[in-house]
Amino acid sequence: MQQMNLDELITKFSRNNGIDKLENNNGRYLIEMEGVDVSCYEDGGKYYLLSDLGPLSKATGQRQSDTRLLLDKSLGLIRDQRSSLTLDEAAGVYQLYQRLPSDVLIEDFQEAIESFGGCCLYYQGLLGQNSGSGGVVPPAGGMML
Repeated sequence: MQQMNLDELITKFSRNNGIDKLENNNGRYLIEMEGVDVSCYEDGGKYYLLSDLGPLSKATGQRQSDTRLLLDKSLGLIRDQRSSLTLDEAAGVYQLYQRLPSDVLIEDFQEAIESFGGCCLYYQGLLGQNSGSGGVVPPAGGMML
């Protein structure tokens, strides 16, 4: 099977989910899911998923507490979901990202988006950023568009 570029993946993803083709915004595609927005882009021959989870607390003690909580919960998800927690100090937000191989198949891309969305909702629940997840560990492939 021939390797698809990101635009082809996004086109098939959109078609498979019955949505309009996502707009290319300077090489980034925004996948809007219920409760979470996922940015998808290519860099260095790999595809990336990125999502903001919530704001960094202005209070140092709260920020340390939030960060500790997220890191404590992240080890299993890093291994199982292959997603990594990070923070963007300049933007003042916690973020989650995941790297996908450039030869990813559409079925695996779909599953990665769904799992990644579930992880985002989980972390947002830990931060109190949404009412849907309540900090319950997401099942693999458990996110609906």
